[in-house]
Amino acid sequence: MTKQLFATMMLLLLLCGCGGSSSSSTTLVSLSVTPTTLSIAPTTTAQFQATATYSDGSTVDVTSFATWNTSAPGIATVSNVSGTKGRVLGIAVGNADITATVDGVLKSARVTVTTSQVIPAYVTNFGGGTLSVLDTTANTVAATIPVEAGPQGVTLNTAINRAYVANFGAGSLSIIDTSANSLVSTISVGAGPWAVAVLPAANRAFVVNKLTGNVSVLNTSTNVVIGAIGVGSAPEGIAVDTATSRVYVTNSGDNTVTVFNGATSAFIRTVSVGQVPQDIVLNAAGTLAYVVNSGASTVTVFNTTTFATVATIPVGTNPQAIAIDSAANRAYVSNFGSNNVSVIDTSNTATANTVIATVPVGSGPQGIAVRSVVSRLYVANNSSNTVTVLNTQTNAIVTTIGVGASPKGITVLP
Repeated sequence: MTKQLFATMMLLLLLCGCGGSSSSSTTLVSLSVTPTTLSIAPTTTAQFQATATYSDGSTVDVTSFATWNTSAPGIATVSNVSGTKGRVLGIAVGNADITATVDGVLKSARVTVTTSQVIPAYVTNFGGGTLSVLDTTANTVAATIPVEAGPQGVTLNTAINRAYVANFGAGSLSIIDTSANSLVSTISVGAGPWAVAVLPAANRAFVVNKLTGNVSVLNTSTNVVIGAIGVGSAPEGIAVDTATSRVYVTNSGDNTVTVFNGATSAFIRTVSVGQVPQDIVLNAAGTLAYVVNSGASTVTVFNTTTFATVATIPVGTNPQAIAIDSAANRAYVSNFGSNNVSVIDTSNTATANTVIATVPVGSGPQGIAVRSVVSRLYVANNSSNTVTVLNTQTNAIVTTIGVGASPKGITVLP
């Protein structure tokens, strides 16, 4: 029996009071509509979802049973036709409230229709079980999408308009349609999924499972897990070289990086690095790997051909994540313990592989992402529930954006 069919049967039982004396007393307690906010362009569509919570604690997707209304049909319409219920269509620039009604209970969400091009960034909120979608032009939260417990890592596959969220607390992967900011599917993976990366040419996504010490391999065409690859102890970070199909996984429990072929799953090498490696990134050429060692407060740089260590760079206290801007010859490291970002020179000059600036950000910075075309760096501050936006040309703070509880991972279009 499919989940959708099961949910439909449960809803019918709840609404009609069938199934015995315990079901007859079950009542609708609340209704939620997600995403709570949404930005679309005129003539484009997006999907809202309605979820009912009942007095016995059960939740049911009631999108297809709800009655949908819009406060401003001249701005945005919403469908009540079977098969497309809850689908909103942008008509003209402005705001409209979209309301779902089930059994007399109402809940609304806001849609903004805009002609401005929205370049999104995606932030996992570990404490809130949500994904914040940022409008990086306006520096505002454009949408908030519920996922599952403890979302940690997030990555994009722009070829198919998908975002993938690793839910550490739920042992699952949430798949998001980035064109509609809606949940497509939730897939069970290993225990404690920490990070995720994609290899689009091979239709593969790789989910790093920290507690089971392996990497789940997902077919992104079918959204089916097709295997698992053993790596080291307590793996956390992952990077993929799309040119060679190589996958690099940091193992925080044994201070190594496992290298394997993402197309064939064949093992290539184990590389020793610093203490408690957490994150890894490659330069644009794929010739150098930069590994953040949170236990040593360093970054290890190694050659991806010889696997020899090129440099060990001291950074701030308890570094968590790293992003690289190859065009500007810079790498950026978030330092959780010192509440700042280390800026590393990655050029071939005399200052190569040294920290050339340290920039204060919010409290407990973790996830970090760079958008080089507009000289912007985005830092998720876990302890202050914010994202700091930096100008990478001046290292000055542009703004601070409030997001959900305990933000962890962040990604943005390059």
